[in-house]
Amino acid sequence: MRHIYIYYTLLMVLLLSVAYAENVILVSDNIADKAIAEVAAKKLGWKVIVTPWGIYNETILEEVIKYNPEIVLIIGGEVAVPKIYEEEILKKNITVKRISGKNRIETAINVAKFLNLTNIVVVNGYDPLSIKKALELAINKSAAIIFIKQKILPEINEIVKKAREKYLIEAPGIEIAKDFKLVKTDIYNETLRLIEYVKERISELREKLLREENVGIKTAVERILNNAERVLNKSLERLEDNKLAAAYNLALSASYMVESAERILDRAALERFCEIFKREMKEIKKQIIEMRKELEKIRKEFMKRMNETLKACIEGNISREACEEIMEELRDEYKEKVEEIVEDIHELKQEFMEEMIETMKEYREKMHELIKEMREKMREHMKEWKNMTEICEEEPWKCKGMGMMGMRHGMEEMD
Repeated sequence: MRHIYIYYTLLMVLLLSVAYAENVILVSDNIADKAIAEVAAKKLGWKVIVTPWGIYNETILEEVIKYNPEIVLIIGGEVAVPKIYEEEILKKNITVKRISGKNRIETAINVAKFLNLTNIVVVNGYDPLSIKKALELAINKSAAIIFIKQKILPEINEIVKKAREKYLIEAPGIEIAKDFKLVKTDIYNETLRLIEYVKERISELREKLLREENVGIKTAVERILNNAERVLNKSLERLEDNKLAAAYNLALSASYMVESAERILDRAALERFCEIFKREMKEIKKQIIEMRKELEKIRKEFMKRMNETLKACIEGNISREACEEIMEELRDEYKEKVEEIVEDIHELKQEFMEEMIETMKEYREKMHELIKEMREKMREHMKEWKNMTEICEEEPWKCKGMGMMGMRHGMEEMD
């Protein structure tokens, strides 16, 4: 009877372990990537685990492994979710798939294609509050989220054509495409909420800034945050004048600025990691130099004792047998000490130096990717605003009520 009970208990443990196996979606805390990850989780029935943007955290890795997944889906590029996650998960013999793009718009398109949902929700991908609204709608309507800036891009057309139900979150400046169900927005209150959201983000970054030691970084970020606050004040002025589109776009410009400031702080954190690793590597090199000095000291001592023994042997002060025995002992002693030090040096190199060099390389690559990404985003924004400004100068009737001068001023502030 007892054997049957033990067998039954083991069977239940096995069944429970299988039952609790759950596939995982790993994503950064970037609001856009996180939103499309939530949609994917709803469709696939998987668990979402969020990691801080651009930072590898062993605790997060342990949480991923805890769910005993067969597949881990990573959403976002290697700058947002570091490649080391991928490597460590693969070591556990777990399948890893990464879906990303050169920006959040491409990432959303690629995730939408992967999920193959029949409905879509299109939204301004750089408006944090609109993204939240789009997420709620996408979950309710079993829809994929598609990010845009002003208009439907050609690469999205394929998804749009296939979609059965198409929703568009209203926002100033966004072109309303036919066959879309427009989700009306109270622009006045949405702008107010966006202003409050950006103010909160500014407060959070100012707290982070207190811990920043680099004076240059502090000055640069402080300047951006001050500019963001000025743009928010202008947004409030436009709102009071009932110039809703101008107010909204100025608030959005402030949001861009805050995001840029956050990325600069992230980059500063990566640079600090590099400095720490450089210092540690310097310390290890110092230890190796000391070990080599010790090795040289042992070699000199060995040669001195060997010469003394040989001299005593030649002079006949020690018998031949005793001489050979002493020399053998000296060789064994020297060999043992040398092997011990060489092994210590080898371990230092293997366990620390190689690991640090790889880690530093990884962070250098991240910084290059981060800088490239920021430059691309800035070029996109400037090109976009330049095009809109040219349209307004050539055909001003098209910009009636859009507050283009206010928007242009917001972009100048951001620069």
